[in-house]
Amino acid sequence: MIKKCAQCGMEDPDIKEGEYWKCKYCGATEWTCEDENLEISEDEYFSSIDIDGPVEKSQINLGLCICRQCPSYSFFCKVKELPINMANLVEDISKEHHVESLFCAVGKSQCIEHEKICICSECKVHKSYELTEGYYCVR
Repeated sequence: MIKKCAQCGMEDPDIKEGEYWKCKYCGATEWTCEDENLEISEDEYFSSIDIDGPVEKSQINLGLCICRQCPSYSFFCKVKELPINMANLVEDISKEHHVESLFCAVGKSQCIEHEKICICSECKVHKSYELTEGYYCVR
């Protein structure tokens, strides 16, 4: 179990059930407890989504996405977008207008200029949503 401050979210292994506690970072006195094994499996996730709807912009889909492995996603794009892509791995992307990946959900790339070989059909997201198209990054 992960015990952390309810206000600032900082983890604190010193929190003891039933004892007075004060956060050393923000001074709050309330804490929460989360199960660190709360992640769901890919099968559970994909059985819970609406495959007839649009591809969901989610951390799970982003983690399964293979767009950045595509030959069309050039070395220049990888270098240019690295800081943004790294931040997107840890932040909630559901409200982002555009991320430079998961093109079946967000639309065309703002970096890719030339289409090469399409690998969309090899992607778990593509298969799970039963998509039939390809080249989402440029079309």
